Amino acid sequence: MAPIVLARIDTERSYFQLKDSLQELVRGTIDAYWGLVFARTDIWAREQQLAQVQLAYLKADAEFRAGRLDVTSRDLAEVARADFRSALIAARANLLQREAGFRNLLGFPPYDTHQLVPTSPPVRVRIEMDWESLLVMAEQYRPDLIELKLILEADQQRLLQSRNTVRPKLDAVALYRWNGLEGEMPAIS
Repeated sequence: MAPIVLARIDTERSYFQLKDSLQELVRGTIDAYWGLVFARTDIWAREQQLAQVQLAYLKADAEFRAGRLDVTSRDLAEVARADFRSALIAARANLLQREAGFRNLLGFPPYDTHQLVPTSPPVRVRIEMDWESLLVMAEQYRPDLIELKLILEADQQRLLQSRNTVRPKLDAVALYRWNGLEGEMPAIS
């Protein structure tokens, strides 16, 4: 019976592997979506920072021209402006990468004229989790954990199968005949 049980386990494993890959696809899509939201929020924050640093630089430049500020303070403001400008460029590059990855995941071309616009706002309220019940639910429903349990069950069946092949064969053959023509009954011992 072990080969039949192993075939059943392999069938169940392939089902749970498919289910696991589908769940990973969904999780990856959600992760890519919120990564895109983060990248857009990051650009917005960097633009706000650059605007503030630009004002600080203009103020420092005006004070330098009026003679109330030395050249090093103005240069520091200019370096800060360049740093924030480069951070904004890096954030825009990150947005392009995340958007291309998200488009690839959705099956769209990496770059086209259509813009992907996330519409779900982030939740600002902390969500409390009951970790014990989540662990019990994960143990019952996570396909990767179920697949590992099936692998253990298959290994137990293979161990049983290998133990059975090591044992000597004790096949018994019996012969029972009755000679109905002569009317003699076989002797029962």
